[in-house]
Amino acid sequence: MAVYEYSGADAAGHRRSGYVEAESPKAARQALSADGIVAEDVSAPALDGVADFAWRIRFYENLGMLLNGGFPMAQALRFLADDAQGRSRGAILAVADAILAGQALEGAVATVAPALPPFERAALDIAEKTGAQGEMLVRLSSFMEADRRVRENVRSALAYPGAILCFALLLLGVVAFVILPRAAALFPAGAVPASVRALRLAAPVATGAILLLALAGWRFAATLSRRARDGGKAAIRRERLLLSLPVARRLLPQLWASRYAATMSLLLDAGLSPQDAIVASGEATGSALVASLARDAEKAVRGGEPLSRAISGVVPIAPVLSAWMAVGEKTGALAEMLSGAADRSRAEYERRLKRFLSLLEPALVAAVGAAVLAVALAVLRPMLDLTTGGA
Repeated sequence: MAVYEYSGADAAGHRRSGYVEAESPKAARQALSADGIVAEDVSAPALDGVADFAWRIRFYENLGMLLNGGFPMAQALRFLADDAQGRSRGAILAVADAILAGQALEGAVATVAPALPPFERAALDIAEKTGAQGEMLVRLSSFMEADRRVRENVRSALAYPGAILCFALLLLGVVAFVILPRAAALFPAGAVPASVRALRLAAPVATGAILLLALAGWRFAATLSRRARDGGKAAIRRERLLLSLPVARRLLPQLWASRYAATMSLLLDAGLSPQDAIVASGEATGSALVASLARDAEKAVRGGEPLSRAISGVVPIAPVLSAWMAVGEKTGALAEMLSGAADRSRAEYERRLKRFLSLLEPALVAAVGAAVLAVALAVLRPMLDLTTGGA
């Protein structure tokens, strides 16, 4: 069986579209015709982008709950497909079709989400091997939801500073290209005050510099946020450079440590050994530097070194996690200790981020106020002096 997307009309002339399972496009048309639908187009479903991060969170949670309730995988997927609409239904049917064709759940999900992160692949694979799919899927959805909340909190926290930055750019643009040219035209030729001339040169330069810095920062952040699959040397160099900055040095290790600890806790609970979970956990951080150092730590652990000592080589996250791992190894509760470390690191990251943004916001407001004051002193005062002298 395969999944096909169709569009056509029913006997009453109403437009119909959706998804149908059949052995071939011809069989799909015949099945639709039996239901009174004349198919105009039957093709492979276009499911790009539907199985995004948020969709997979809901999918794992609902599927896990059904599996925990005793439903077989095929029946659970059928229930989910019957309750879904549009492209979401098509994605679930595609996953069900892949499983019926003999694929494991990890491979089936990858058919609709090709860029599946390594930690998800490992979690799905181990869950199936250990026979704890339902519980593991619910835990996986909880972990992904916590990670999504952190991302949303960061975006929300950056909204106000971003708005102030846009206002500053708009203000400088108006000053540079509207106010200053008109102000300069009010003075006699050759008598334009030096302050006006200087500001007229500085304002466009400042506007362009701020815009370029904002674009460079956005591009840099976008590059760092990509999952580093190959541990590229360029990405590692960029992250080392970023960690030399005071703010990034206080924020990023906490974020990476929370993702690392949460992922390893998840994989350990699924039955994966620590040495097998090290690399997947490192890749789950989204850091090329941590992923590269985690591969070295894996070699050390396989060589007989304790995990808590090997993790000391993963320099960015070692100060945050090594003590937790040492206690976990001694007590035999490594997964529980890592779960606690993940919660603590996530909370500390959010606290530090809020503190930084609480300082950034007034700094941006002060910068906008300084720009307004500069315009007032450089333009309005000479104009006032000219008016007074003319009187």
